[in-house]
Amino acid sequence: MVGWCPPPAQDRDADLLIGQPDFSTAREWPYGPQCADRFRFPYALSLDNDTDRLAVADTANNRVLLWDGIPHHGCGADFVLAQPTFGANGENRWRSVTSDTLCWPTGFVCAVIAWR
Repeated sequence: MVGWCPPPAQDRDADLLIGQPDFSTAREWPYGPQCADRFRFPYALSLDNDTDRLAVADTANNRVLLWDGIPHHGCGADFVLAQPTFGANGENRWRSVTSDTLCWPTGFVCAVIAWR
């Protein structure tokens, strides 16, 4: 995934890259182990404008990756959801569906809930 910080007023090269080691590489890592700074078919992302927390649906790795802040080039995710480690990628962790597993997540909604 590529990005610009700040967003450009006109066309220019991206200055942010996550999910690949450099701008000239386009690899897929299908047979693991996976890691915190690689994707397989990232289908969705969300950015919380209040906290700059970035979430990416890493679809073929059956997980959601979270960064506490806009990541810098090559920066791995801070948290992984739906897998026990960054190296795991099994559909529903290769078991029955449970509340903490995913199978090919293609989208999500992030919301901040304030308890009052």
